[in-house]
Amino acid sequence: PGRMVDKSLVTAEDHAEEARYRLLETPRQYAWEQLVESGNAEATQERHAAYYLALGEQAHWRLEDAPSGGYPAPVPAPARHDRSASSTDKRTEIDVEALRALLQPEFDHLRVALRWLVSRGDVGRSQRLVLVMGTLWEALGYLAEGRERLLSVVALEGPRSPLRGVFIPYRRYGPH
Repeated sequence: PGRMVDKSLVTAEDHAEEARYRLLETPRQYAWEQLVESGNAEATQERHAAYYLALGEQAHWRLEDAPSGGYPAPVPAPARHDRSASSTDKRTEIDVEALRALLQPEFDHLRVALRWLVSRGDVGRSQRLVLVMGTLWEALGYLAEGRERLLSVVALEGPRSPLRGVFIPYRRYGPH
């Protein structure tokens, strides 16, 4: 990444004691065009959505299972989490600040994943991701965005959507 930064193709940002790299817009567009031409765009988007859904859910599970004060360590690459064994255990409330620290750096990726899942009509995974993101929208004050995205998932499901109840905190941010 250092040479790409030197050539102004990538920007480097410090975030919570780790370097994060981001492609500038022109190289990003070029890379996307190449990916589409190669025929690998769909598979790449699928892997991206699966990864960020798993990351978001794992962050929620770790915070749900954590003792009071949340889970301070960064979330590693997503892995399957078997909740069946502890489904009757008493859970603590999710530490919103810990969730924010874990997922805010990935928020743009979570947005892209949700947009793609909705565009594919993937109701189940869209529901799961919108529920993970709901806590973040509230913590970050992005309630208007949360309302818009929630409505896009509710529209996939129709008038009997179980997410209608989740929608209540967002009603004041636009017509319903």
